[in-house]
Amino acid sequence: MRQNEFVAVSTDKVLLVPYDRRHVLTYHGWMEDPAIQEATASERLTLEEEYENQESWRASHDKMTFIVCQPLPPLSSITNESHSEPMLDPKTGRGTIQAGIVDTPDKMVGDINLFLSPCEDDDEEEQLRPRDNTGVVTKQSVGEVDIMIANTRNQGKGIGKAAVLAFLGYIGRHLGEILREYYYQGQGQGQPTQTTPTRTDSASDSSSSILKPNIYSTDSDPDQIAANGNRLATHGMTDRENLETEQQTVVKLELHSLVAKINQTNERSIALFKSLGFEQEGDGPNFFGEVKLVLPFAKFTTRFSNYSISQAPPWYQELGYVRAGEEG
Repeated sequence: MRQNEFVAVSTDKVLLVPYDRRHVLTYHGWMEDPAIQEATASERLTLEEEYENQESWRASHDKMTFIVCQPLPPLSSITNESHSEPMLDPKTGRGTIQAGIVDTPDKMVGDINLFLSPCEDDDEEEQLRPRDNTGVVTKQSVGEVDIMIANTRNQGKGIGKAAVLAFLGYIGRHLGEILREYYYQGQGQGQPTQTTPTRTDSASDSSSSILKPNIYSTDSDPDQIAANGNRLATHGMTDRENLETEQQTVVKLELHSLVAKINQTNERSIALFKSLGFEQEGDGPNFFGEVKLVLPFAKFTTRFSNYSISQAPPWYQELGYVRAGEEG
């Protein structure tokens, strides 16, 4: 996804950075381990294929990836030569960190991903029918979360849980943006021009997103949507003249739930997700030996609602991820 291309998430226990080309060689080394291949249900790939995957994942509309790194050092331990201290971007007022310094191979410990897909409960035809007389149709998606901590020496230290907490917090703060990219890119329309800039230092609309070709609104009240009239554009239409003459269909995106599919032998990961409110679906593993854990959207917002306001927990911070040549 492009949504997290320039954002890092820092906490007191982990640092999440976008998956870049610079990380591929180390990532490929991790994936050469047969145990990791089995745990992640992955096939062995060549280094060239891993580079192609990294590029594909960055452009993908339905996959978001961060590399999990060791946390930034405390400010009191930073030397002038380390360049690890977040710098202030004079244009945005947001802290920034330098790619290639905070995420060197010795600081990388794993990766964490979000895979979006249509909700199985609603087929495509049903989702495109308005549920009431407002003309609003709802398209629900499911987000699958997975995490891999590569080296056994980094496992069992709480790094995985810290990474998942930070990742879910990020999703909670930026869900509207994430769903818009998922929907628009999946429809081959590209992202709409937005009436407000994408935000990484404050909350975005976190529960759902209403889509238009050229503008978007955060209204969630059907009466308000209906009252807005022609300022809500028609789904699949970009001709403004048609907006005045054709019946409008407003598409509202929602996250149905988050899921984690974990090998039944991975008791540590199962316990991790259960500790965050995920509940097991069904009595046992599926055909592939995986246990499916589900976190409904209502529980997700209850647990992570404090990430969706400007007063995020003090240990959670979003920073600009600056690559060489991007300064200024």
